[in-house]
Amino acid sequence: DISRLANYSAWQFLLFGTVVAAVIQSSSATMMITMTALHASVIDLPAAAAIAIGADLGTTTTVLAGAIQGAAAKKRVALAHFIFNITNDGLAFLLRLPLLALIAWIGIVDPLFALVAFHSLFNLLGIALFLPLTGLLAGFLERRFQTDTERESQFLAGMTADIGDAGVAAITKETSHLLARVIDLNMRAFVPALPTPPGRPPVAFVKSDSAKWGDRYDEAYRRTKKLEGEMLAFAIRVQAQPLEPAESERLQQLLNAVRHGVHSAKSLRDIRHNLADFEDSPIAELNRYVDHFRAVMTGFYGELYRLGSGIAPTFRDFAELLERVHGWHDHLHSEVFDDINSSRIGPGEISSLLNVNREILNSNVALLMAVQEFHLEPAESMAIGQLPGAS
Repeated sequence: DISRLANYSAWQFLLFGTVVAAVIQSSSATMMITMTALHASVIDLPAAAAIAIGADLGTTTTVLAGAIQGAAAKKRVALAHFIFNITNDGLAFLLRLPLLALIAWIGIVDPLFALVAFHSLFNLLGIALFLPLTGLLAGFLERRFQTDTERESQFLAGMTADIGDAGVAAITKETSHLLARVIDLNMRAFVPALPTPPGRPPVAFVKSDSAKWGDRYDEAYRRTKKLEGEMLAFAIRVQAQPLEPAESERLQQLLNAVRHGVHSAKSLRDIRHNLADFEDSPIAELNRYVDHFRAVMTGFYGELYRLGSGIAPTFRDFAELLERVHGWHDHLHSEVFDDINSSRIGPGEISSLLNVNREILNSNVALLMAVQEFHLEPAESMAIGQLPGAS
């Protein structure tokens, strides 16, 4: 009932326009309500101008709500929109009577046309005010939201996918980055985290940045998945360009390494709750198995770091480590069945123990396959993939 708008004060009309535009998510619909009230003489032109200013301000809620979970660039645009509107609308509200007088002086006397002219005029003045300040505003916005919240890759930013060899080189470095993250994540899947082995990581050294999230393991895992997505998107653009056969083969190996690496991290992420349950269990045998799992993982990562410390690892190095990984798994598998036969483990724990042992095997094999894809020639890598237990 637009008749209820009568006798409001100026600031109440401003608030009315803001709230209505925010609720119905439409400044144009709010303006139609306002023009109807103005045409029916329920409100006068200064009141309608105040509502129009409020409607302009209310639309900022749409942009702000859409940017809350968005990337840094989206948040910057939303903040720019808010700064422009709050400044422009504040000035328009303070100057609404002089601006309306100017419109009347020009000769626009029809209230509806005068309201439209007022709305256009104060937005035009806002553009004139902000246009010279665009550079300063852009600099201010760039400092508010840093790009590291937007992009996970370290080596793809600014790279062009148009040059095949440069694109493959960038993905090679980024694969090292991702595998470094995976190794760090996997060692932190245990609480406390596994100790860093002596030697060097099994890929070209790229310092993992996942530790900056502290104990927020799930956040580090989510960002590693995001890094995988950025790499795949870039690789698709590289593959769209003409590539030499060797470049194409190398790119496929790197993508395989990325896929295996993320699979390795997922396998351990899926059993973290089981490890925590075993650790907290009053059953001594389950506590002992956590120590066994830690010992297997510590031994595996020690072997990986040994591969990274000498000369380039060979086909034989990976084949022998793959065999040892399965040996550790089979030994633990036998222990579980011995404890089942001797009734040291109840039926409720059997499935979880076997599942944890299997996922640790899957994680270690996947990471081993990722590292060998990174190091070996395509033919040797394919041969490793055909060995028993490689998949």
